Amino acid sequence: MRSIVDFQHGIKNTITYYNQKSTQLLENLDAMLKVGQHDYQALIGHFKYGVHKGLSCDYRYVTFLRDPVARAISSYYERRKTETSHFSKPDGSLLTLAESLVLHRNSYDNQQLRFLVGKAEDDQLSMDDVEFAIDILERDFLFAGLVELFDQSILLLSKQIGWKPCSYRPLNQGSDHDIDDADIKTIAALNEFDRILVEHVREKIAAETQKYGALFQGAFEEWMSARRTMEAGGGPVPVVEVGADELPRVSKFLLA
Repeated sequence: MRSIVDFQHGIKNTITYYNQKSTQLLENLDAMLKVGQHDYQALIGHFKYGVHKGLSCDYRYVTFLRDPVARAISSYYERRKTETSHFSKPDGSLLTLAESLVLHRNSYDNQQLRFLVGKAEDDQLSMDDVEFAIDILERDFLFAGLVELFDQSILLLSKQIGWKPCSYRPLNQGSDHDIDDADIKTIAALNEFDRILVEHVREKIAAETQKYGALFQGAFEEWMSARRTMEAGGGPVPVVEVGADELPRVSKFLLA
C-alpha cells in the first residue's frame, strides 16, 4: 500500500508513520504541514483514529481492515521479530503463538476496533463501541477497504480519490504458517467485534461493485490482466503508471 501511495502522491509529499515508539511526529503534524517545505498530501502508517484533532487543514481518513484471525497471526510473527525480548522465555526460546495468546491475550483482542475508538488493550469493549466505530467509518472515512479484497478496494479507492491508472506487484506478502486449529478458534473468539467491522466493510464494497455493475467488472478484469502481465515481466519497480490507451475500461470506470 505504501508503494502505491508514494507513487500516486510522490515520496516527498507522503509522510510515513510505521513502527515508531514516539508520537512526536503526530503531535507536531500540524506545524509540519505549515512549514511548506513539501506539498504534503498524505500521511500513511499505523496510527489510531484521532490524528485530525490537532489539524487546522481539511482531512479525510482511508483505512484497510483485515480478517481478524489473519491480522492477529501476522502481528504475532511480526512482533516476534521486532520485539524479541517481549516474546522470549527464560531459556532463550521464543513463545509459541499458543503461549503468547495466554500471556499477551489483550494484544490479540479486537485491535482494529480499538484503533478506531481509541481504547487501550485492557479496556472493556461492547457493541456500543462497534456502533461508534461504524459511525466513525461512515462520517470521517473517505474509504474503507479490505486486505482480502485488496485489488477491488484499490480500484474503488482510485475512483474516490482520483488516482491515475497504475499496475503494481503483490505488496506485503506474508509467509504461510502452519497454525493449530485451536489457536485459530481462540483468536476468532477474541475478535468477535473486529469480525463485525470487517463484515460491515465487506458489505459496503459489495454494494459499491454491484452499483457499478458491468462497468466495474470490465474495469476490474482489465486491471487484473495488467497486474498479471507486470508480475510475469519481473523487474524491481513495485508500481508503474499505465496509460489510458492501455487500460481503456479502467479509465472509463475511473472517470464515470
